[in-house]
Amino acid sequence: MMPKAYLTPSMIDRMLMQAQNPIWKMGVLAGSHKGWLSIIAVSKLNLIHFYGNTDTGWQHIIDRHGHYSDKNYFGDGAVGNPHKFKENTLAIFDFVNIADDVFQNGILDTRPHPDSLLFEKYKGKSARFTSSNGSFKDFFLVLYRNTRIVHSVYPAKHLDIKPPKRILPEFARCRDKISAEKRIVDDVYTITVPYENAAGVIRYVFIIRLNENSLICKGYLQVNYANGAPYFSLYPNLFEFPANFEFASPPISDDINFTRFLNSLGYADFSELEKLIREVEGYLTK
Repeated sequence: MMPKAYLTPSMIDRMLMQAQNPIWKMGVLAGSHKGWLSIIAVSKLNLIHFYGNTDTGWQHIIDRHGHYSDKNYFGDGAVGNPHKFKENTLAIFDFVNIADDVFQNGILDTRPHPDSLLFEKYKGKSARFTSSNGSFKDFFLVLYRNTRIVHSVYPAKHLDIKPPKRILPEFARCRDKISAEKRIVDDVYTITVPYENAAGVIRYVFIIRLNENSLICKGYLQVNYANGAPYFSLYPNLFEFPANFEFASPPISDDINFTRFLNSLGYADFSELEKLIREVEGYLTK
């Protein structure tokens, strides 16, 4: 596993010096992306927000806690699903305001953490986020230790509908790789819902056959080799369910409702089907 791309002591020193320029308190007007170390804004409480990468800063927050993020996580705690912001979150306002509220009124979390030498974590409440309607929610704020540089800020619970809990710590559904193709010879769409491992290899795929006329979905599980090549399939009619959407006229591939249906498969409760993946994996690794 690659080491985390966190800020180094020299990067921190350079960022602290740059943050002294009052232009950064102008927020979005001052933001210009010249690299992952670029500052986005300095808050009223002098918290420093920067672009970051998938391991730290705003890119990390968006990758891990953004409502529309398709990035998968593995390892300890991965099955819990990172808690997500609302779909209409305005990062330049919400992240900055929430972080200030938690820093000002929050409580320092002193529980042991693998990276506690690098970071300090606060928990507190804020109602200063999009569509809060004045309702306070709990958030966490993580700062680089002994600085006001924001490593992460995120909700303690999902701000929108809670997605189904993962039961496969070693595999995750690839929401951005769900696809559909129509067979030329009939009215059947073949939909693939793949599952990848930490190395990004597709190891399992739910193959769904959707009949354009009946809108009935039938499917099975495809098992792949360790390199991602197809190995074998299980049960031609492993599962069956209605698509539950209406369309104006064929082809349904041009209908927005079909697109919404495909997107819904990224968050559908497949827990019973995923138990089969767990059983197959257990058998293959004996």
